[in-house]
Amino acid sequence: QISPQGEIGPSRVQKNTNAVLNIVDFLRFRPPEYLSKKEPEDIVLLDAIQGGSNRVEVINALDGDLATFWEPDRVDTNTDLSSQWWFTVDLGRVVFIKKIAVNFVAEGEGDPFLLFDVLVSDGQKPVQAVGGSSLEFFPVIQTLKPNKSQRSFEVELDAVGSDQRRAVGRFVQVVVQGSDFGRGSEITKEEYDNVPPEDQGMIEYRKRQIDGREIVVKREVYEALQPDQQGGIHYFRRERPRLAELEVWTDGDDLAGGALRRNGSISTTVPGSINPQLMIDGDVTSVESLKLFNIANRVEDELFIDLGSFFWIDSYRMSFTRFTLGNHRLEFSDGSREVDGGLKWTTAVRREQAKRSVGGMLNVDGNDFNPIKGRFFRLAYEVEQVSLPNTSVTRMSEIHLFGEGFLPEVTLE
Repeated sequence: QISPQGEIGPSRVQKNTNAVLNIVDFLRFRPPEYLSKKEPEDIVLLDAIQGGSNRVEVINALDGDLATFWEPDRVDTNTDLSSQWWFTVDLGRVVFIKKIAVNFVAEGEGDPFLLFDVLVSDGQKPVQAVGGSSLEFFPVIQTLKPNKSQRSFEVELDAVGSDQRRAVGRFVQVVVQGSDFGRGSEITKEEYDNVPPEDQGMIEYRKRQIDGREIVVKREVYEALQPDQQGGIHYFRRERPRLAELEVWTDGDDLAGGALRRNGSISTTVPGSINPQLMIDGDVTSVESLKLFNIANRVEDELFIDLGSFFWIDSYRMSFTRFTLGNHRLEFSDGSREVDGGLKWTTAVRREQAKRSVGGMLNVDGNDFNPIKGRFFRLAYEVEQVSLPNTSVTRMSEIHLFGEGFLPEVTLE
């Protein structure tokens, strides 16, 4: 990193990052098909957003600033609310989600959503609608009763555990399911007269029943009542639903996905023509098959990544379908050489397990380990010796590597 003053220092790899804050960087690096007509430098955050109401201001809920907000436009109360008050954001790449947080504006500056859902999609389409354009979303947050006071919601997720379908995401959607519209909160007549006209809500006129209860009636009915039948008049401020921030927290900066930017590389010993770059492109819909069998005499194959720079690395996540890997190792090298000239490897993870079928379901694997200094990575996995090819393959979609701290070694020219 070079400061405006000319100071030079190593970059820092971050843990626990909010994926909405650098969406544009990823969209410009690998523009999706829907942005193919734009030059990368012309891509802006708004390009990542679809919405049914006030789409332009959705960027205020993705800027890391609690003082700005997205407030949907007014709607006809006879119209289905969820078909208008919604937005979807493309994170620019798939991430393994640790936590989703929804923060509304502070009390006195607006209202939380009365009823709302937050959903996540990894970019795949429903099986029954593969040829369509709709994505398959899974709910992460669903409010089941009206909310008038809670202004922060958080849900912890575990991509390696039971939350796999919800915790692997590229698209996040917010849908407002309910609103009090003109009955945001009750205020006095004096307060009602002093609020701006656009914030003045309903005025309720109530008729007093014989048993003392009151029911809401129209103004003309109220004015025609006898004084002893007239109940109270209630004044309301209009609801101002305002979302300050949507946060999508991940394990941190993905080091594998940036390898090619740093003039690194990715390759594999698997026979045949495959494109291993599909495994680090941030898209789970692009997959590559790794054969778990071999008709030659090798006992294992490997996936090799030159990260293009040195890092402290302490965890990984990978996603695949069809079959899980059997026995495998994750190893790193800092470039040191063995006596025969080959790279000297340090094993970070060794898994002894039988491969198993997971069908077409996305499966996530991962581990944390003590930090290792490395530039080169390899995933070495056992293959079966067979006389004829079979269908025992894993369809690898993504592998991410994570770490934390300043780069341990940097070269500047």
